[in-house]
Amino acid sequence: MNSTKLELKKLNLVAFLLFLTIFLSFLYSNATENRKKIAVIDSGLKITKKIKPYLCEGFHKSFADNNPFLDSYEHGTNVAGLISENIDPSKWCLVIIKYEGSLDDFIKALEYSIEIKASMINMSVEGPHYSQEELNLLKKAMQLKMVVSVAAGNRRGDQYNLDKACIVYPACYIYNLDPKLFHVVGSYTGNFSNYGRKTVRFWENGVNRGYPVMSGTSQATAIHTGKWTKYIDRGGN
Repeated sequence: MNSTKLELKKLNLVAFLLFLTIFLSFLYSNATENRKKIAVIDSGLKITKKIKPYLCEGFHKSFADNNPFLDSYEHGTNVAGLISENIDPSKWCLVIIKYEGSLDDFIKALEYSIEIKASMINMSVEGPHYSQEELNLLKKAMQLKMVVSVAAGNRRGDQYNLDKACIVYPACYIYNLDPKLFHVVGSYTGNFSNYGRKTVRFWENGVNRGYPVMSGTSQATAIHTGKWTKYIDRGGN
């Protein structure tokens, strides 16, 4: 008899703790959902004390290895850090969405960014391949009034004027999207950025930025994303 009562007490305690966990999680997620989300599609993140206040509670996801907080390339760590330097953590938070090179995984990451209703998406990436599926998702993001920042790309050989030969993606989807929401960002410093008056409409300093220190249009894009939150905070649309 005593054994049965003890088991019942244990079950009641487990049920209560489970209820409490779910309840507190619900309250906390409601609090954090008041912040606007910036989806950072990149190579992951190495967490530091400095970056923690800028991270959303939950939502983080990896389409590479199930661990968004492992960053073998340190590119995502650099990009997230640069974005955080220019945002108000009481109004904005970062969602780390990891992928590692696969177009299929990148499309999944972009689809997930839309699913969680991010206000902004940072894509410090470039590649030579056009994807209709990717473009369709970006159009959907535009319909939802999401602001998407993408890298103009670091030039290779003579292919750097995107107005003449636009073969860098996602930047070259600009001709099919709303330029008020789809921002192609170049670096005004260094000698590596692609350019083009019709294509690259935003510029930032992309040389020797962030921690770890890196240079490129990826860094310029991250800085632009962070700064654009201030424009939105002032009532810009």
